Amino acid sequence: MRRLSSIQHLRALAALGVVLYHACQWGHVRFEIGAAGVDLFFVISGFVIGGVITDPQMSPAAFLRRRLWRVAPTYWIVTLAVLAIALAWPWLLPEVFPEPGHLVLSLLFIPHVNPEHLPFPMLPVGWSLTYEMIFYLIAAACLILRPQRRLALLAAGLIALPIFGVNVHPAFFLFANPMMLQFLAGALVAQVYRSGRLPRYGGGWALLAAAALAYLTLSCFDLYGSLFRPFAWGAPAALLVAGAVSLEAENGWFRSAGLERLGSASYSIYLCHWPVVVMLAAVAGVRPAWLFVPVAGLAAIGAGLALSRWVEQPLLRLRRVTAPSPQPAASACAELAAEA
Repeated sequence: MRRLSSIQHLRALAALGVVLYHACQWGHVRFEIGAAGVDLFFVISGFVIGGVITDPQMSPAAFLRRRLWRVAPTYWIVTLAVLAIALAWPWLLPEVFPEPGHLVLSLLFIPHVNPEHLPFPMLPVGWSLTYEMIFYLIAAACLILRPQRRLALLAAGLIALPIFGVNVHPAFFLFANPMMLQFLAGALVAQVYRSGRLPRYGGGWALLAAAALAYLTLSCFDLYGSLFRPFAWGAPAALLVAGAVSLEAENGWFRSAGLERLGSASYSIYLCHWPVVVMLAAVAGVRPAWLFVPVAGLAAIGAGLALSRWVEQPLLRLRRVTAPSPQPAASACAELAAEA
């Protein structure tokens, strides 16, 4: 699956939504729909990995090695930086708890509750990476089968997990809930995309319009944190991804160097935006909100761009230099997955 500009642009949109959500949250301004950026990230991840697992030459070990290198080092660096700040200046990050056990579980992506009994790791936004890692484990298990059967096993695993969580409340609270179905939605969109069955002749615009209407409608209701969030916010996210890639398949998608850059840096922006917003709120205050929200948002984006340039991208280049060269059939999948 080739690298898609539309996916990069949607990553940028997801990151900007989450940044604005937290900036508004600290500025006491309602913008709950911004949190739907996480749901969009999950669908995008499902779309990318749904394409990768169709590669007949991808082994479970190689897949997990690639995903761990893509996700873990930058996350560890930001987590340790947050820990250092919390130890030196606790008042800057009052929601970070520098306890050894909490740190170890956080770095290992193990679902757990923090000292306040909330399901957040030391870097609070890292909760979504716990979901990602569980998704990667299920996807890796699928690679033991023939490519034609992998999507069915992926679907079975992602459906079984919420069913398990419904019956085991602690698991539901930590990870085994319908949020996992958003990965499946993305993988199904990838399957339809690869088969060439997405709407044609501008039909992607109808999917985008339906997604926009859904987001507009949902922004009028408080569905954040509810049982219905994965369906209410995941469905329009799937429509958004399907519409975007459908248009790009017909050369109907636009080009934007700025969005490409933000999309490439979206993971770094996502990781570092929360501590930047919280520390700015502690240092400068959140009033007036009309000033705090844009300043905090721009500061978070700037920090994310710097983190991407000086940490994330060098680490990715190091992996490409040290890792074995992929086979030709695998290289196209690896190119897109490297940006996931």
